[in-house]
Amino acid sequence: MRVAVRHVLDAESETPTEQQRKKRDLITSFPSRACHAWLTLCCQVVKSLVLYRITPKLMKNLAGVTASVASLDSAMTHSSVYSVSECYLLKWLSHHAAKGLVHGSSEKRVMDFCGDLKDGTVLAGNNMLHWLYEIDSPF
Repeated sequence: MRVAVRHVLDAESETPTEQQRKKRDLITSFPSRACHAWLTLCCQVVKSLVLYRITPKLMKNLAGVTASVASLDSAMTHSSVYSVSECYLLKWLSHHAAKGLVHGSSEKRVMDFCGDLKDGTVLAGNNMLHWLYEIDSPF
């Protein structure tokens, strides 16, 4: 409540030109904020509806996944940041990045979705690995 009262009092003490500048800044920043909001919503939908399907049983049945990839570290299972499904996805990304398809990332371990995937090398390596499989396999 104090914040709202202080905000109203600050708004009353602003000059009309400052209020116009703030309004103009809000109008110009709206498209990027709206795009970010929709992207966040889509990511949450994928997280809620798709990622929960990744289970230990599914990981063990994937082709090319070893037993070490199908099992999680104890630190990952007790994470308060990522769900078990997200931890499996990070481990899967690390496994494919360690195969050496990504230049200079043979020792790279993917720890989070923001920083480690920001440059796109891990994601590109994973895509390239699976695209090569699709090209070599018959229809």
